[in-house]
Amino acid sequence: IEGADEITVIMHDQKEFKAELLGRDPKADLAVLRINPGKTILSEVIWGNSNKIRVGDWSIAIGNPLGLGGTVTAGIISAISRDIGNGPYVKFLQTDASINRGNSGGPLFNIKGEVIGINSAIISQSGGSIGLGFAIPSSSAQKIVKQLQEFGRTKRGWLGVQITPVSKDIAESLGLPNEEGAFITNINPDGPSKTAGIQEGDVILKFNNSRIVKMTDLPRVVAESDIDSIATVELWRKNKIIKIEVKLGELPEEVYVERKPSKKEVVDELIIDKLNLSIKDSLNKKGVIVLKAGNNSNLKEGDVIKEINREIITSTSNFVELVNSIELTGRNSLLLKILRDGKSLWVTIKFIK
Repeated sequence: IEGADEITVIMHDQKEFKAELLGRDPKADLAVLRINPGKTILSEVIWGNSNKIRVGDWSIAIGNPLGLGGTVTAGIISAISRDIGNGPYVKFLQTDASINRGNSGGPLFNIKGEVIGINSAIISQSGGSIGLGFAIPSSSAQKIVKQLQEFGRTKRGWLGVQITPVSKDIAESLGLPNEEGAFITNINPDGPSKTAGIQEGDVILKFNNSRIVKMTDLPRVVAESDIDSIATVELWRKNKIIKIEVKLGELPEEVYVERKPSKKEVVDELIIDKLNLSIKDSLNKKGVIVLKAGNNSNLKEGDVIKEINREIITSTSNFVELVNSIELTGRNSLLLKILRDGKSLWVTIKFIK
């Protein structure tokens, strides 16, 4: 559905319904659509528990390969927690049930008829099935789907570190017994890890109860953790193991679909004439969202203003208080830290005289 102007859902009896996009997550290759079936009665499939799946269990795939529609194939689970390089946030179930182009988004069932995965990818030199199909586990998909329904985007935990694999040379120089873990090369100065006391050169061995065997294990377990939760990180530092508690932040994500507020929510637009700017509160109370900005402004619609002159912004009222206090000092401009397309930027805006 990426780039689609209109989305149509076609049922097995060829009935068609216009669909509304509630949210999408390109990093996990998932989207949530909503239709109004009217008087048509629909049956739903039931989620299964992918954490209980074992290698060798039967699996059944249903999809629309090459436009044929309603195609069912069967096989076994070939592997679990497979990393295929499609991003750091999902470990895939591997199946040898035939999956071809057009199967993406279709369910992968266990023998009880429960959905244990959502078919996502294949590996093939020819483009056709060679028995290497991959599905997003239901345990991961359920959480992402719930967030897309509620927020229109995915909320992932954030540690604020840059990492690299523990090479043989790194392990030897640091006195590590093996090459497990994630070596920290850089710390985000505004990230949770900096506040908690994690340092560059540390090696993360465990995150909560999850052992970090490979460097790629860390982004997934952090992303699956709840924002603002307290995580216990086990580190190797100066030839000994230490434990540090970290309050996780939220991984900056691009918003692809603005979720419409419910009737219970009030989205007030605050117009600030002296800056030729209108803003609103963000849902997570971390900054304010730009609704409109003047033509001469360095701001754009959708920017999230996080700081003014190094002071953290939590709400529109907090924003106005800071702007007024700075104006009284006689300054002509403001330095803003903003979030745009998932990246932090610094821009300036001037008071309108």
